[in-house]
Amino acid sequence: MIIIYLIFEIFHRFLSSDSILDVMQNAGLAVLGILIPLSIAILQEIIHRENKDNEGFLKLDINVILDEVFIFKNLLLYVGLMFLPLLFWTFNENDLIRFIIFSLWLFGLVKVGLIILNVYKWTKGNVWEYRSSYLDQVKSSLDTEKSWRSIWSSRVDPNLRKSDQGGFSGGDELDLLKKFSVTISNLIKEDE
Repeated sequence: MIIIYLIFEIFHRFLSSDSILDVMQNAGLAVLGILIPLSIAILQEIIHRENKDNEGFLKLDINVILDEVFIFKNLLLYVGLMFLPLLFWTFNENDLIRFIIFSLWLFGLVKVGLIILNVYKWTKGNVWEYRSSYLDQVKSSLDTEKSWRSIWSSRVDPNLRKSDQGGFSGGDELDLLKKFSVTISNLIKEDE
């Protein structure tokens, strides 16, 4: 009983603190301040690759970056969760409502943090994990066509390490052929 009272008291003091709203806003801005330069760096890499003769996996990588790395459809929701609930913080001093607002904010902050981690992994060269995941779940027929066209128009280089960014090796080609055959089978089933 005393432990529950202490936990409640700690949360009450934490949530009724005058500075907690400022801390939450600043933490959200800090996370966005990290995400924005990383986004610019990735986009510059894509633009630079687009200007070369061999585009490599350009079209596929654009789709992968938007859908797997940045998870763009959800990113706007997560950023909204970091800031919109804070508008209601001062309207009500009820601990339950403030706890809900804090939970929403924390959820958004953690999700944006995970997106930053995705960007870091992508930038460090772990691109095949994201490409593979994207190819396993792509549903749009237009995205599917663009992605596979981008893959098969890329070069196969026997000197590349497996999963190099510039092209693909023989080991990658075998993995891609398996995924391609599954995609074709799924498309045939959808047409029937």
